[in-house]
Amino acid sequence: MQTQTLETPNPAVNIFDYRAVSPFLRAAFESLQAEQKHRFSLRALCRRYGIRSVATLSMVINGKRKVTPEVAEKLSQILKLRGVQRRYFMALV
Repeated sequence: MQTQTLETPNPAVNIFDYRAVSPFLRAAFESLQAEQKHRFSLRALCRRYGIRSVATLSMVINGKRKVTPEVAEKLSQILKLRGVQRRYFMALV
């Protein structure tokens, strides 16, 4: 079984199964958290990808705040979305 990392896309969460960005983000981050256990934190992701506020990212994931284009770009990098998946994600935003 391949260990999921932030360097590979997560096949368990298919972006095309979602019609809104927040439920997709919640599922994707929950899947990463379950797979990586203690090695995963929103704080570490924010630091690594230059997202200024953990609270903002948390609110985006929970649907309490809209995703800005800047944060959407960083999220697509975090989730390793490419090609059609990335375009679909950006359209959801």
